[in-house]
Amino acid sequence: MARQNDPFWDFVGKLDGGRFNCTFCGYKYAAATSVTRIKWHLSGVQGRGVAICRQVPEDVQEAAFQAVHGGNKRHKGIASSSNFNDNAISTTPQEQNNEVDNLAGDAGRIQALGTMGQARERFLEEINNVMDF
Repeated sequence: MARQNDPFWDFVGKLDGGRFNCTFCGYKYAAATSVTRIKWHLSGVQGRGVAICRQVPEDVQEAAFQAVHGGNKRHKGIASSSNFNDNAISTTPQEQNNEVDNLAGDAGRIQALGTMGQARERFLEEINNVMDF
């Protein structure tokens, strides 16, 4: 069974009624909680519908982050003692999406200008044809 094999179960305690609690902050999990939710809680990554543990040690947070992302590099948007910068440009997924939308929007506007110019030319040709008729 996964509960015995996954080391992240070591970071929760069993409560009455089958529920669990985080050993660092005391956050209470439902009895049917998956180890993945525990990993997200400990990883410090927001936006997964899981409360973030603010008291988790850095080494456990890093291990949980790697476990949920399957990589060995920390995301630039996650603050740690080695990469925290109050003046840094945020790289949250939402802001990255906004940047992509902004870039795509500019391309759409540029394309729209060209299309509008072509439509204007056709319109003027139509008017000239009607006036010549």
